[in-house]
Amino acid sequence: MGNLVTSRCNCGQVTARATGEPLSIVNCHCTECRRATGAAYGTVLYFPVDAVETAGRTSRHDMLSDQGNDVSRHFCPFCGSQMFVRSGAFPNLVGLRAGTLEDTRHVVPQRNVFTASKIESTPLDPDLPAFPEMP
Repeated sequence: MGNLVTSRCNCGQVTARATGEPLSIVNCHCTECRRATGAAYGTVLYFPVDAVETAGRTSRHDMLSDQGNDVSRHFCPFCGSQMFVRSGAFPNLVGLRAGTLEDTRHVVPQRNVFTASKIESTPLDPDLPAFPEMP
């Protein structure tokens, strides 16, 4: 992946830019990510907080995860695209949603997490490590 990663919501009102390489790319199968994305799992690229710049107003949904961590999901208030996530478990990281990236060619997940709560029929890539919770 290049040195600059850009993302935008569906209507273009919210954008994000991250410099450098993501520290981690995960497929998250937790119940909260499934419900928030409306998909079988959410793919997230984690960057250091100081490497990410956002523009445009976001709305956010704050909640406690099953593990008791504060989680904030930021989304566009106009089109509803989920843009990024912050977690009290990883306060120095920002997770950009892979589906919002302008160039997704290099989104290569490194692991599956929270597989204990995955949809039973969702196949997992046997070449990726899988963890029942967040390692």
